[in-house]
Amino acid sequence: AARAALADTVNGIHAPAGEGGLLVVSNALSGRLIPPHADAATVDADRARRERDLAAARAQLAATEARLADQAFVGKAPAAVVAGTERRVAELRDEIRRLEGEG
Repeated sequence: AARAALADTVNGIHAPAGEGGLLVVSNALSGRLIPPHADAATVDADRARRERDLAAARAQLAATEARLADQAFVGKAPAAVVAGTERRVAELRDEIRRLEGEG
């Protein structure tokens, strides 16, 4: 009960004892919720998922940047398509930073 009260205070949450019976610890940097009973397999699976997602985002970023570097694409594509591709580059960079921060 003391651990739950401490965790509730640290996380800024107030839940009276006995409600729900589940204490969830939040990683404040990534915003991910980690159940207190997470075992090594769960942690490893989460790490593997994050690494796969990171690799995919990096590959997509490389392909999207290559498209923008192609003068034929930029010269022929409508301005809205080029702008959308530029927005996608920014989104992918944000996603990569977020995934790297989860590690």
